[in-house]
Amino acid sequence: MRTFIIMLNVLLISLLMYSFLGKTNTVIESLEGCPTDKKNMVYKQQALIDNLFNDLTAIKAQIKYFQPAIKINTILGASCDARAKSAVQELQDEKEKLQKELDELDKEFDNT
Repeated sequence: MRTFIIMLNVLLISLLMYSFLGKTNTVIESLEGCPTDKKNMVYKQQALIDNLFNDLTAIKAQIKYFQPAIKINTILGASCDARAKSAVQELQDEKEKLQKELDELDKEFDNT
């Protein structure tokens, strides 16, 4: 008798766990008692969620497609940045050189 009670308890506990886990892993639970308009709203929302997940999957695929181009553009941008800084430095050096020449001419003009 004692074994029978233990087995019955184990079976009841497993039945409760199965019932609990079976209901929590579904998105749409039983809608038997709901009005028809509420059921339609639930199904519309489920369809919208499915469409959004499909869009998200498509966007992820596009991101994978564009990753190499993004890396190349990043490298090219860094290269252009370095060339621009070099060009600016050359112009500043040329400006300083011309400024010195103008200062010397100004001194000569003041001395005469």
